[in-house]
Amino acid sequence: MDDIARGMKVSKRTLYRLFSRKAALIRLCLSDIASEARDAFYRKGAPQCGG
Repeated sequence: MDDIARGMKVSKRTLYRLFSRKAALIRLCLSDIASEARDAFYRKGAPQCGG
């Protein structure tokens, strides 16, 4: 959490106000990454099955 707070230029206290647990922050990050990957996949066009 120290490194994350430093990278976001906020205090650890602020970070813990936003995310009470490290798992909540990780879950949000993974969800965001998955959403970006899904969007990129569909922008390129999903492959056609059997084609």
